[in-house]
Amino acid sequence: MNQTWHENQLRSLAKRFGYVHSKTIVFGHADPDRMARLLHEAHRADAEAIFTPTLAHLDVTDLDTLLADAAQSGIHSIITWNPLFTHQLDSREPRSHNLRRGNSPE
Repeated sequence: MNQTWHENQLRSLAKRFGYVHSKTIVFGHADPDRMARLLHEAHRADAEAIFTPTLAHLDVTDLDTLLADAAQSGIHSIITWNPLFTHQLDSREPRSHNLRRGNSPE
């Protein structure tokens, strides 16, 4: 599957979960510190969640460390669509997927 298809799936999933998609961040396999850079960019975008096709796309060996690092950046969820799953990063109660998380541009 190609990158454009993945991006469209993630935009659709974000909208379905009530998020407003702010940006897509893509790094190649050769990019150093991809996770640190992703968390930095997500924090700069004031993101609440990271959407990814699979956890394998994040290239992490330790999910607990990723969740802790993400929580420190203000991100409270990592959401995958294969399988469809939400990894909560803090102790907040899960929110309804119908809840609007921001204003969508018209």
